Amino acid sequence: MSFCRQKVVLMPAVALACFLTTGSLLPAATNYCDWKAKAYFEPRVLRKGQTGNVRFTFWFDPVPTRVELSLLEGGPSIPVPVSANGSWTIEVPAEKALKGYQEGLGHNFFGYMDEYDGTVLAVRSNLIVNVWDETMPLVQVNRLAHPTFQAQMSRHVLNLREDTAHFFQSTGVPVDVLKRFYLFRPDDFDFLGVVGEGVAFANRYYQGVRNDTQGLGSAPTNTGAAYGSANRLQGIVQFPNDNFFDLAEPALSHELGHRWCCFLKLPALTPGSPHWPMGDVAYGIMGITVGGEGAQFPYRLLVQGDGTYRTQYLGVPDEFNDLELYLMGLLPPSQVAEHFVFQDQTQNPMTGTLRGPVNRFNINDVIASAGQRVPATGSAQTAFRFATMVLSRNRLLEPFEMAFFEYMAARGEAMTQLPAAVGVMVTTVKPFHLSTRGKATLSTTVCPDCPGGLVNVSSASFRRGSLAPDSIASAFGFGLAATTQVAGSSLPTSLGEVSVIVNDRGGAGPDLLSRLTFVSPGQVNYLVGSAAVAGPALVKVVFRGKVVASGQVVIEPVVPALYTANGNGLGVPAARTIRISSGNVVTYGLAFQCGASGCTPLPLSLGPESDQLFLELYATGIRGRSDLSAVHAYIDGIESEVLYAGSNPNFAGLDQVNVRVPRSLAGRGVVKLVLLVDGKTSNEVTVQIR
Repeated sequence: MSFCRQKVVLMPAVALACFLTTGSLLPAATNYCDWKAKAYFEPRVLRKGQTGNVRFTFWFDPVPTRVELSLLEGGPSIPVPVSANGSWTIEVPAEKALKGYQEGLGHNFFGYMDEYDGTVLAVRSNLIVNVWDETMPLVQVNRLAHPTFQAQMSRHVLNLREDTAHFFQSTGVPVDVLKRFYLFRPDDFDFLGVVGEGVAFANRYYQGVRNDTQGLGSAPTNTGAAYGSANRLQGIVQFPNDNFFDLAEPALSHELGHRWCCFLKLPALTPGSPHWPMGDVAYGIMGITVGGEGAQFPYRLLVQGDGTYRTQYLGVPDEFNDLELYLMGLLPPSQVAEHFVFQDQTQNPMTGTLRGPVNRFNINDVIASAGQRVPATGSAQTAFRFATMVLSRNRLLEPFEMAFFEYMAARGEAMTQLPAAVGVMVTTVKPFHLSTRGKATLSTTVCPDCPGGLVNVSSASFRRGSLAPDSIASAFGFGLAATTQVAGSSLPTSLGEVSVIVNDRGGAGPDLLSRLTFVSPGQVNYLVGSAAVAGPALVKVVFRGKVVASGQVVIEPVVPALYTANGNGLGVPAARTIRISSGNVVTYGLAFQCGASGCTPLPLSLGPESDQLFLELYATGIRGRSDLSAVHAYIDGIESEVLYAGSNPNFAGLDQVNVRVPRSLAGRGVVKLVLLVDGKTSNEVTVQIR
C-alpha cells in the first residue's frame, strides 16, 4: 500500500502520510498522496512453494514518468514496461515473491513499487502477495444456483463472480453488486465485508447503513433496504486491497468502530473527525486523522512543569479506549475518565514534545452534547455477525483460493491473540473480541450449516497429514467450542457440547466417536480410536449437534511423535532420566529445564563407568509398531539401545520409549535425537550430554 494511503503509525523511522514529498504532516504543493495505483496480480493467491512467474499489471492516475520494482532480496531495481493499452506489466519469479514467507500468516511483503515524477521518487508502495499454505485446510465449497450470477460458498465466505472492475471506482463496489449477497443469504448479519476483485492501493473503509443508537452525536439513518437488508445490516466494510484482508487484524476493529465513533459534536473533538483529534483520547483503536487518513497514536502524554507534554511511546494501541467502549455500549459512563486534546493540531508528535494549551472534557460533557446513550450498557448489543463476500473476475475462486479467504475470514472469530502479517510487519494481534477487552464477540460465519476447515496434527510433533490408531491428536480450527474445558481422568466422547468423529475409509466408513482430552474455540484434542482403519479418513468436529469443521487425514499403523517440553514438537523432549548406579541405586531426574523464555536441555552427565543413564521419552503413535526390533533411536547419529517402546499405562494414547544413552556420547554437548519406527521418522528433538 502506498505510504500516502496506508494506516500510518506516528513514531520515529516510520513513513507518514505525504512524508516522502514534504517531510511533515502538511500537504505539499504537488500532492503525491492524490496519485492512485491499481493492479491485478495473477495468480491472485500463491501457493507456498509455487514455481513459475507472478504477473503484475498496474494502472496509474496520473501516469508516472517511470515505474520500478525494488525487491527485498536486493539487486538492481527492475523497470516495469508500459503497454500500448496504458497498463504497466511485469512478471516476477514466484520464489522471489514468496521469499521470507512465514507459514500461517497468509501474506508476504517482498518489495516496493516506485513511481517517479521525472527524477523525483513520488510514491513508494509496498508489494504484498496472498499466500496459501497447508495450515489453511481445504474446505467444503457449495456451488449456489442462480439463473444470472455465479456464486459459491464455504462456512465463512461467499464468492461472487463479478467481471466489472469496480475496485477502480473511487466509490468502491456499487449498491447493485452489494445487494446480490442477499440473493443467497438471509438478512442475519450486522456487517458485510466486501473484498474487491483486484488490488487498489487504498485503505479499507466503512460505509454506514443503519443507526438507531442515541447518544453518539450522529443522526438516525436507515438505508438498509437499498442494500437488500430490511432489518439488520448496520454497515459495510470495503476491502479495495485483498492483500490486507485478515479479519483478525485491529484494522477490522477500527472500521467496525466507525459504527459508533467518532461523531461527537463537542468543539474540542471536531478537528479529528472521523477519528479523534491529537490528545490522550487518541490512544485507542480509532486513533487520529492525518492527511485525510486514519493513523495510530501510540503515545502516553506526560505533562511537564512548563506546560508542555512529553510523548512516551507505548506501542500501537490494540484495544478500544474507555470512551470508545462507552460509545459502543460496552462500558458504563461511570468508568470513562476525563480526556484532553491539544488546541494546536498541527504539531508533530514525532518531535517528542507537544505544546499546550489543551481542551479538557469528561463524560458529562459528552452526555450534555449528545444525550444519554440508548440503549445503555447492559442492554446494548454485544454479539455481532459479520459476513464476507469476495468478488472474483472472470471466474469463481479455485479451491485453494477459497481455503485462503476462508482461513483469513475465520480468524475474526478468534478469542486469543494470533500471529499476523500486518503490512510490512509480522506481529501479534488482538482480534475484535480482545480489542473490546472481552466485552463483545464477533461471528464471521456466513453459512452455519457448512463445515469449516480443520487441521489435524499429532499432539506431540504437530506434524500434519497422518495419525495412528490409539494416538493423541490435536485439531485446529475456528468456532469449535464455546468455552475451554479439560477432561478428567475418564475421557468422555462429549465435552463442552463438542464431539469428534473419525470416519475412515475415505469418509465412507462408520462414524467412530473419539474420546476427548481438551476442547476450546480454536483447538480440540482427541484420541484416535483403536478401530480406525489404515487409509484416508475424514475428521469432523460436532458442536451442539452440527458439524462445524472437517478435515482429511491419513490413518497409518505408526506415526511416531515425541512430546517436547515446549509443547510444540521442537527443542528438548519432555523426558525423564533414569540413572542406575553401583549397588542398583536408581535416581530419577529431568532432561530439561524451563524458565521465562522457554525450556532448554538440562546438561546430562553419564557419571562414572559403573553408571547407566537412560532416557524415558514420552510419545504417541508408536504402540502399533510391528516389533521392538523395528524401533531405533539415534542420538547424534549413533544408534542407541531401545529397551521398551509401547503404551504408557498412566494416560490413554500416551506411549513411552526407554533408551540407553551410549557412553561414547560423553562431552558431545547439545545433540539431536530421533526415532525410526517401522521406517517412519519422528520429529527431531535435542538433548545435552556433558
